[in-house]
Amino acid sequence: MRTGMVGVVSSANVAGHYCTGNSWSISLMTFVRLLAIMVWAALLWPTVGSADDALLDSASLSQLGYFKYWDADLELASDATVSQAHLLDDNLYLVEQRGYVHAVHTGIGLPRWTQRVGEGVYDIYSPNHLVDADGRHLVIFSSSPRVVFLDAYQGDVVRDLLLDVVACGPAVATPTTMYFGSHDGHLYAMFWGDSRTKLPVRRWRVISGGQVTASPKLVNENHDLVFAANGGSVFSCSAEAKLFNWEFKANDAISGDLVSTEAATFVASADRSLYRIDTMSGVQRWRIRFPNPLRTGPVLTGKTLFQYSKDTGVSAVDAEAGSIVWSCTPARYYLTQTDHHVYFLSGDSRLIMADASSGNVVHSFPLPQDCLPVKNTVDSTLYLVCGSGRLLCAKPLGMPRLTPEEMSAALRGIHSPPVSRAGGSSGNDIELRSPDRDRVIDMNDPLKSPSKVPPLGVGSSED
Repeated sequence: MRTGMVGVVSSANVAGHYCTGNSWSISLMTFVRLLAIMVWAALLWPTVGSADDALLDSASLSQLGYFKYWDADLELASDATVSQAHLLDDNLYLVEQRGYVHAVHTGIGLPRWTQRVGEGVYDIYSPNHLVDADGRHLVIFSSSPRVVFLDAYQGDVVRDLLLDVVACGPAVATPTTMYFGSHDGHLYAMFWGDSRTKLPVRRWRVISGGQVTASPKLVNENHDLVFAANGGSVFSCSAEAKLFNWEFKANDAISGDLVSTEAATFVASADRSLYRIDTMSGVQRWRIRFPNPLRTGPVLTGKTLFQYSKDTGVSAVDAEAGSIVWSCTPARYYLTQTDHHVYFLSGDSRLIMADASSGNVVHSFPLPQDCLPVKNTVDSTLYLVCGSGRLLCAKPLGMPRLTPEEMSAALRGIHSPPVSRAGGSSGNDIELRSPDRDRVIDMNDPLKSPSKVPPLGVGSSED
């Protein structure tokens, strides 16, 4: 049952089944847990699909080197379809075209919560995770008129903020400040944590030279912000006071997401080029030209980039050398990879298995036309999502199967973050910029404003 603008829905709105091991020794406690799970499943899952209903049958998955770990069917409203799928940590976020978001536990395929984060007339931009000052794991969704912060595991609304500007892309946030691009050609920094108002408090803004449709990136332990605009520029500034670090100029618009690490930032531009620039200095390290304008950003896994171009499909690029290793012409979206193969979704909804060393297609299987890409750069798990709400999670052959004990543990903690990720820092030793840097006046700073009115919380100027 959905309630209000933002309401929680019980995890009973899913039907699914799992592929577990063939045999195990059962203790009394395990038997009791298993019996409870079976009773629970019988009550909450009145309809369970047969094996023939799976997105891929067992034989096809086996040829791909996978087995079914779990599959499920979200019970959507008759007029609802899933239009986006995003994998963040151990949550799979499924976004309906009507503004509802379903958070699915990737370990067992059960929904943690369902919330409404926007109206159907507005686009909902891709989400981002953060940990707030209290150690809560939050997910942030933005749309043109609002930004919503939710507890990533419980679905509770932490903040639902109405904007006084029109957002045009995803938002990122620290425990105090959120950053997003607007249709007025600015990037905004706003306080989001004051519970006394439903309006965020503006800290500063900068002229970006175009709309920032790509997600901004927080780097250098959140001290610096990297963002790109449709005008063709990539900027880096301090996240607190928006002091200028560097600017890099491509020859055309940048609309796809950047990939930023502490060492390098990779930029795809409509000038048909893929760039590597230094994250700390903005110096260009290499440039690769493609036959078509690049409208989507690259995917980075290890030392390999995967970049889509209309005529060449997905190309594997050596991220260090800046050279194209191979191209897989029918591929459109990167999904995941194993040691020997890379998996793509084609433009005509075929699942492609390509050789990791040559890009040659090994196998190709048809999928429903409403199949959505789910990018996984963390491990080799394969996720398939359809607009109708059908889900499939597959793991490489030889991996352990889902056990009743794992299922029981996951159910007990379905609204809690994994223990290994509860709070804590990244532990990265990063060389920070000078602590006195924010007091340095850079007369050549293109982001500097002539205004003498200081923004909230810092001693620098706004806009």
